[in-house]
Amino acid sequence: MRSVVLCMLVCACWRGGDTETEEPDSPRVKGASCDEVSLNVLDVVLHAKDQELARRAPSLRTLVQRRCAADAWSMELRRCVAGSKTADEATACDKLSTKQQRDAFAHDLEVMIVTEDGQ
Repeated sequence: MRSVVLCMLVCACWRGGDTETEEPDSPRVKGASCDEVSLNVLDVVLHAKDQELARRAPSLRTLVQRRCAADAWSMELRRCVAGSKTADEATACDKLSTKQQRDAFAHDLEVMIVTEDGQ
């Protein structure tokens, strides 16, 4: 069960989208700062059908914002995540991150889950 939740959370954060088809004035893409990326993750996860996932939205936003800044996510990666609209677009952005970025995110995500579930 824990691995299923972990997988769902990772997928919710690593959503892809074709930023070329986004509307030019879409607030989801803009300059794609880490704050904009994390706000989009919050929005998408809050609206997820999975209530367990939606419950973790504020923590995921914080995690995404922290990892984005600490790991210096590329503009391409930030735009991809910021441009996503659903959790179903989850895996496309993963290819835009480095192994180190994925590993750091996965580690922090697991710590977040264990910490929240242990409370």
